[in-house]
Amino acid sequence: MNILMLYTAIPHTTGQYFERALREVAQVRSCGPTVSDGVLRAWNLESIAGRVRSHDLPCEAVSVREVRRGFPGFSPDWIFFVESGVWFEMPILDDTSLPKACYLIDTHLFPPTIGDRPR
Repeated sequence: MNILMLYTAIPHTTGQYFERALREVAQVRSCGPTVSDGVLRAWNLESIAGRVRSHDLPCEAVSVREVRRGFPGFSPDWIFFVESGVWFEMPILDDTSLPKACYLIDTHLFPPTIGDRPR
């Protein structure tokens, strides 16, 4: 099974735990942005800054084109988006040919607009 994971790379995010576990049973590729120093400062998380690691494909907006270009030969069976408190654009979610799953865990960080974002 091939899984494309989308989340913002932050050391303590649930996305990293899911990714590690899923890599035990499936082919997983991750993409999305990496948390900025400004967010780490704003959230008082500077102590974990040294543990920040980027994704297999670091990008600010995840599109089908970027995934095909960044992962030649990889064809996801489904997409797994883990919301990690830092929103980013994911035009790939508009692709109706791929099943998707979404795990919302940090919606309290931006509650006024979360209902408008997932599709």
